[in-house]
Amino acid sequence: MMTRAKDHERKRRVIDGAFALFLSLTYMVFASVSTIIFDTFNCKTFGDDTTEYMMSHQSVNCGTSYHKWYQVYAGVKMLYYPVGIPALYSVLLFKNRAGQQRVGRGATEARVSVGPLRAASVVV
Repeated sequence: MMTRAKDHERKRRVIDGAFALFLSLTYMVFASVSTIIFDTFNCKTFGDDTTEYMMSHQSVNCGTSYHKWYQVYAGVKMLYYPVGIPALYSVLLFKNRAGQQRVGRGATEARVSVGPLRAASVVV
């Protein structure tokens, strides 16, 4: 019976660590991934040429069907990352808002509890 409790605790720690790693990685790469997604739509003409080229990679012609397919793909991915990740963070924070801060005006300690992570005290 004790080994089952230890296994459950070990599994819980692995899940907590993996979720913390997921949140950390999505936070660290958020700006660069979002920029790449939005750059797909940033096309401009140069000089007298009426052809539009991508600003981030000026050898890519924006008028091709290949690029139009990538714009559709980037539009779908926009829901996942630039919109989805902040929405995920908001939902996690909203669901755990009761554990995030002590009740009372003069609270000097916040409770951090996101998803399956255990609550940890943080001095504010």
